[in-house]
Amino acid sequence: MVRVATLGPESIATRFRAMGTQVHIVATDLGESELELARDRIDDLERRWSRFIASSELNAVNRSAGRPVIVSEETFDLIARSVLASRLTDGKFDPSVERAMVANGYDCDFDHLTGVVNSRILCPAPGIEGIDLIPAIGAVSLPIGTTLDFGGIGKGLAADLVAGLLIDLGAEGAMVNMGGDLRAIGQASDAQGWVISVPDPFDQHRELLRFAMPEGAVATSSQMLRRWATKNGEAHHLIDPSTGAPLNTDVALVTVIAAEAWWAEVLTKSLFISGPFALEGLSDAYAVMVMSDGSIHCSPGADAVIR
Repeated sequence: MVRVATLGPESIATRFRAMGTQVHIVATDLGESELELARDRIDDLERRWSRFIASSELNAVNRSAGRPVIVSEETFDLIARSVLASRLTDGKFDPSVERAMVANGYDCDFDHLTGVVNSRILCPAPGIEGIDLIPAIGAVSLPIGTTLDFGGIGKGLAADLVAGLLIDLGAEGAMVNMGGDLRAIGQASDAQGWVISVPDPFDQHRELLRFAMPEGAVATSSQMLRRWATKNGEAHHLIDPSTGAPLNTDVALVTVIAAEAWWAEVLTKSLFISGPFALEGLSDAYAVMVMSDGSIHCSPGADAVIR
């Protein structure tokens, strides 16, 4: 995951696990009580968005395919962004991979995956066609046979929302890192800005690159970390929507720098599928891609922000 490389003396920070990952929150000129409110906010979003919590709004929507379900403003916004992201990436990012995730054995929180897990017959993701968003009442209706998973966008949006909350609570600057999906807003305690370190995908104890930004978002995805054994062979969490199987690619890691974390997270998944040639077409973000042979590719302008 990406890491904040430097912190100033006026910063306050906390770390905890949520949404199946390590969370790191940093704020300047703020107190412990405000950090606790940020943690409560993340816990609340997880209760709404997790497919591993039976009472979540996501599971209510997935169980009610064919019928509209009224959801909270946050969940409606997340689903709307998921649909938009799928359209903008020509389906390379696809929130309808939930059945494919389960078929590959990812049917419980990753922390609880142990040993060799069962896997089922794979099938392509059904896509977003037929997902009905009803903003007038804040409701969502899925077609029968379509179920959603927020694994490729939810942590990014949570980082965006909670960083904004900390600013509203009075922080001069705030950074929320959701296991590699990071949003920084406002004044950093370091004069260089928010200094971010990206570990080497082949050795998490080594630094691959570092960069500084005044504010913005970073997301990193790697197929080297979330892996598990199945009866059909090793699997990982980056699913190809067209096949329902884990991506078979020479891409080892993608890091994206963008304005917002939800979009940066979406782009990492899209670029994993597209490969290095897609880097040339990026216009609203920077990206660094590491291949399985260790070679590194950068989008135009990315080398200017790398230290």
